[in-house]
Amino acid sequence: AMVEIDRRTGALRPPVDNPITLADIAVGSTLLVIDFLIDNGFVPALDVLKWKERHPSLAAYAAALDARPSFRETRPTMMDVDLKAVVG
Repeated sequence: AMVEIDRRTGALRPPVDNPITLADIAVGSTLLVIDFLIDNGFVPALDVLKWKERHPSLAAYAAALDARPSFRETRPTMMDVDLKAVVG
């Protein structure tokens, strides 16, 4: 799937001040959540998930999307939850 997404995005770099499409949002969010999941220990850093190393143009595309205020303002963050307070 990554190969096909990389092929389709090619040299695209969505400028910060230009509109993006639903496809840009879907692809960018999916790619960036993979990094979030690995960085926070939800999934192991398997070689198959190291998409930036194998697809540098896709990494540049995702970085351009991640530079947009809408992406920065909606990044997922880890939460601390007091389970005893919530469950007990």
